[in-house]
Amino acid sequence: MTIQEQPRPRQYGNWRRPRTAGLLSGMGSGGTWIMIVGLIIVMASSAVSLTLAVVLALVLFVAIILIAWRDRHGMNTIEKLGERALFWNQRSKGSNVYRSGIISKIPGGHRQLPGLLAPSSLYEFPDSFGDLFAVLHFPSTDSYAVTFVSQPEGGSTVDQNQLDDWVASWGVWLAARGSESGVVGVSATLETAPDTGLRLRRQVDARMDPHASEFSRTMLRQLVDDNPVATPRITGYATVVWSGSPRPGARKRTVDEMGTYLATRVRQLAASLSDTGAGTARVATKAELCETVMTAYEPALARLFDEARVAGRPYELSWDDAGPSGSEAGWDYYRHNGAVSRTWAMTEPPRSAVRETALRALLSPHPAIERKRVTLLYRPMDPASGAREVDRQTKEADAGAGILRRQNARQTRAQAAAHRAAEEEAEGAAMVPFGMLVTATTTSAERMSDLDFAIETISAASRIQLRPTYGVQDSAFATALPLGIIPSRHGKLVGTLGRL
Repeated sequence: MTIQEQPRPRQYGNWRRPRTAGLLSGMGSGGTWIMIVGLIIVMASSAVSLTLAVVLALVLFVAIILIAWRDRHGMNTIEKLGERALFWNQRSKGSNVYRSGIISKIPGGHRQLPGLLAPSSLYEFPDSFGDLFAVLHFPSTDSYAVTFVSQPEGGSTVDQNQLDDWVASWGVWLAARGSESGVVGVSATLETAPDTGLRLRRQVDARMDPHASEFSRTMLRQLVDDNPVATPRITGYATVVWSGSPRPGARKRTVDEMGTYLATRVRQLAASLSDTGAGTARVATKAELCETVMTAYEPALARLFDEARVAGRPYELSWDDAGPSGSEAGWDYYRHNGAVSRTWAMTEPPRSAVRETALRALLSPHPAIERKRVTLLYRPMDPASGAREVDRQTKEADAGAGILRRQNARQTRAQAAAHRAAEEEAEGAAMVPFGMLVTATTTSAERMSDLDFAIETISAASRIQLRPTYGVQDSAFATALPLGIIPSRHGKLVGTLGRL
């Protein structure tokens, strides 16, 4: 009898940050053109005044230094100054502070959602089986988002073949969204939060045998009391965003037309998500989406919702009242309804190949973080656009290698990665730009330093590089919610968040 060999774990990688070629490392094509035009101006001014030419040359030299020098997150001084300027402008106008309710200027005294979510509207439509599902509309970008909710399956007792199938199915699912008409974005969110234990207590009390021994009953009650601490609640979300126009130049569809179209799609999408290891996925209803957003802005509401659900008391939620009563966006924090949050953006994916467990430390519950939300943002591309993007990146990598006579290890690796991506795309792989946001929330401002240390530790274990979204913490907090906000479609976002 031969012992069956275990399959060798697969590795994944070849991620690279898109860059444009430049004369100097870190300048890119934009900085190179600034340098060329500046040199022409300096040479032309020398015919008028030598002093003027020297002054302009010094100014050009300083500008080149500010553009070319980048920190470990890939940010140059100009981009950092842009972050500061945007935040100072918002703070000077008071737009970083939000107040709602009866004492605010909001009509009707509603608790309207702030920032990027303010102009959004939430609708509900029946699907092909008559079940209601929520559709979030963003008029500013003419986009419609549908959110799917699931309880992800764990991988601790799953064999390697099943894990490989889940990863492959997720890749196929993402690639299919790029070929689907009108899809402009996809996000995947995993949220960990403390469980109140109220629902478990109700189930145990209802099923407990009244004739059981006192020892058994005491043991069950003790298990229920310890469960909220030992077992945090883990919820998965997947959000698909469609454009109101099915293709460029086409007529924009109305809300009712989009609801009719999406009603034919959501069931199939939920079923296909179950093949990716997400568990049984369902489409979020209007009440579920309102509860998710309200709990994110005010974590203390989670227990009230569970108490009402366990007691069987019906409650109605409105999107117009889903926002916080007050919030304040600081340079590196976001204060909202008795809680403080900080959001980080990924600036560098793992440089080497990793296994499917690479993000386990980042996704798992952490004892120092009360609530944590990890969101992956994807921008699916159709096959034709993906092929053009791969060709462009390959040409940029070759051009950058040709400009510099002596290449360092990173430039050589970037060129090789670009050529590998071109080969994979030619073999049928999809091109999917992606980003990541991580939000940590605590109810005590004194614990913010603990959050920083915890996030730094688990991000290092996951071999990714994170940077706080300075100056746009309120926008980053909203983007990390499973609501379908696409940063690249909002022109006011700068810095790290604007790249996603």
